[in-house]
Amino acid sequence: MIALLAAIAIVVAVFATWQILRPRSIAEVLSMEHLKAGDNIVVQGTITLIAQERTGRGTRVILQLDGDRSCGDGEPWSGSVLGDPNKSYAVGDSYQTTLHLQSFSINGDAAVWAPELACPFPALHRSIGVVIDAVSQVRDLWLVYNGTDGGGWSHYEIHAKNATGYQPDRVPAVLLKSLPFKGAGNVIDSAKEWKSVADLFYLSISAAIGAESPPGFSVADRMTSLALPSSVNGMLRFVDTDSNGLVNAGDRIDIRPPATENSNGWNSYMIRIGNWSIGAPAYGSAVHVFLVGPGGVLDALPAAVTATASSISASRP
Repeated sequence: MIALLAAIAIVVAVFATWQILRPRSIAEVLSMEHLKAGDNIVVQGTITLIAQERTGRGTRVILQLDGDRSCGDGEPWSGSVLGDPNKSYAVGDSYQTTLHLQSFSINGDAAVWAPELACPFPALHRSIGVVIDAVSQVRDLWLVYNGTDGGGWSHYEIHAKNATGYQPDRVPAVLLKSLPFKGAGNVIDSAKEWKSVADLFYLSISAAIGAESPPGFSVADRMTSLALPSSVNGMLRFVDTDSNGLVNAGDRIDIRPPATENSNGWNSYMIRIGNWSIGAPAYGSAVHVFLVGPGGVLDALPAAVTATASSISASRP
């Protein structure tokens, strides 16, 4: 009898150990709650989609596992995990990696997340940016990221549907920084919580587009007119690329946001040019949303995305 009980205890212990150490599916990872910084989780799945994008931070490879569409499937960054740009991948391959949970922050809110995960953060925040770009295009102008220089200035080129030029002294600019949603003592510690924060961010952004003093945002910097040589806090400047004295396609809005507060800190910003007040004429108006993390601005370079590939080879310089 004692031998039988001992055998049962061993089996139970082995099973419990296996449950702790076994690889998890991406669905299991995204359903976990109360994640803790310092824990490691092995995730394994079948690659069902591969995307690659070139950003100011270098090339990013994003892998969708097991057909998971928690963050959609329309954008290249909406996959499950980040791959290694120096390795080759193919749809149908088995993929395994270790998620290293760490202390994060987003707009001042404390969080726990793994830098190896792409969904729901930063994928959902970036997808919100795509929606806002579509809103901007309705006003005929939109801003496209075109790299960050050695001085920390991120260049946003003005794109337009037509050749109309606007007087810079009639076009203001404001850089808005998102405020915390959760507040002190609350930690974003699950994919569900990250999705909730993204929902709140979307609602906040939507309300801020046309508001003079938008709730949920602080004014990081402003220019009452693009004709001014500099902004109030030195984070914005207008570059008249063609030197024609107008704001038009091909010109730039340069942004130099401050560094994040810690090694895993992230902040979300909205740059708004022109008058977006309700009923105001669409004169030189554009709006764009972007993330700033430990390595600076995270935004895709134009025409630098390869999505839904069946295979991808190691990146070359």
